[in-house]
Amino acid sequence: MISCSTSQLSVVKNVVCCHLVSLFRNKLAWDRARLTIEKMREFAAAVDRLGGGDNIWGWIDGTVLRICRPTEGQRKAYSGHKKFHGFKFQGVITPDGIMSSLAGPVMGSRGDWWMFKETGIEEEILRLWREEDVPRHRRLYLYGDPAYCASATTMGAYKRAPGTQLTAQQHLFNSQMSSCRISVEHGFAHVQNKWMKNAFHHSMRSMSSPVAPYFLTAVLFSNLYTCLRGNLQAEFLPPVVLSCLAHSTACVSTSFIFLTLRLDSLIHRPYTVK
Repeated sequence: MISCSTSQLSVVKNVVCCHLVSLFRNKLAWDRARLTIEKMREFAAAVDRLGGGDNIWGWIDGTVLRICRPTEGQRKAYSGHKKFHGFKFQGVITPDGIMSSLAGPVMGSRGDWWMFKETGIEEEILRLWREEDVPRHRRLYLYGDPAYCASATTMGAYKRAPGTQLTAQQHLFNSQMSSCRISVEHGFAHVQNKWMKNAFHHSMRSMSSPVAPYFLTAVLFSNLYTCLRGNLQAEFLPPVVLSCLAHSTACVSTSFIFLTLRLDSLIHRPYTVK
């Protein structure tokens, strides 16, 4: 590998990133074997210990991966909120520090609510409730900002109705969950800080590089890193080793691309395909 040129490393990295995404894309989006009602209740118990009640099992939010201004489809890729071009992803962070669900990419102009409805996470949770015959008073929810409050599977902060005041318990819940919800922001920051390639938006050219696989692979590696080393959110509930580690061939590929991406981040010299 020492004798490989930058362009050769770039090609290898792109191929392996796309290969890993093809292997684990469904697991990243929603892992039915892991996200069971028993696991959600374990997450809810961890959130309850933080003071957020016993009916929240994770935190949901969206993020925009900034890219270089594209030559085509600029309006669709432009996020009016962020004021730059990018691809939007939607993540669910659980108390064990794992990005338990990652949906996307979609164009940066799309809103969080549109993405939530289109990616099918709500249908997966409703399917789980039906299969497990979970009564309404035992259902668990994702906590998000006001953009997600219109779903039967999510909830947000209590709002004061006209002419009324929030109760002391409602104020306390809002305060506790406000400090907990930052976990999803920390989760996205963890991905970017460990895999700095995603921070160099001038090299993220959507028509010449597999931009979305870069981010998806970074999330996969961040989950593996959390399993092995932990992170700030993992202090709430220690993570277990992900099932994908049992696949020896995938482990070899993962170790190789892990090394190349870390070198890419450390030298701050993003690769491009010539």
